[in-house]
Amino acid sequence: MTAAFSPAALISVEVRSLNVGVPRVLIDQNGREYESSIARQPVAGPVELTAEGFAGDGCSYKGHAGPNMKVNAFPEESYRILEARAGQTLPVPGFGENLSLGVGYGDGEARIGDMARLGTAVLQVSQPREPCGNVTRFLGLTKVLRWMAEESVSGFYFRVLESGTVAPGDRLEVIERGADERWTIMALNRMMGGREGDEATIAELLDCAALSENWKKSFKKQRSR
Repeated sequence: MTAAFSPAALISVEVRSLNVGVPRVLIDQNGREYESSIARQPVAGPVELTAEGFAGDGCSYKGHAGPNMKVNAFPEESYRILEARAGQTLPVPGFGENLSLGVGYGDGEARIGDMARLGTAVLQVSQPREPCGNVTRFLGLTKVLRWMAEESVSGFYFRVLESGTVAPGDRLEVIERGADERWTIMALNRMMGGREGDEATIAELLDCAALSENWKKSFKKQRSR
């Protein structure tokens, strides 16, 4: 796809909050220090987005690095699921996401290979997010990672196909769907958790060109156990 080609949106979803941040020292509920960029904050004006991610954004954890993990999103549907488990409202942004999405493009809808327009940039869904313990420390919810695993919600990452400028108020517009409707973020989380997917299905998934190499390696490791 080139910048001159601008197809109509198949799905258009509100970006509730556009967030950036760099690693800094935080203090958890037990008074212990930890370094993380999970406390990203909403931006007030336009921000550049390139293949290296948003200007002013960063991550010190190597497990969240690489070209396939430059923009992460967390949908409102997943907030609602986890708020029901927690019995309380959760802060937005609360999961260190760059894009806090509104209703309409949840983990059960987003699929690997989806291409989306955001401002003047073009993104592609590359893999589910793999939340780390800093989510627990930041939210102060000891069971949140277990709830995310049980509900198969994680949020998801995009790779940047075309650089551009993104501003608060821009909507995420899906302009091309991934090739296989089976490969939703929720379905991949269930497969990685061993709750769905046989050998043949996983072998098919490993042929999906849009799936990140990181997740392909994880699936291969899972199959070798």
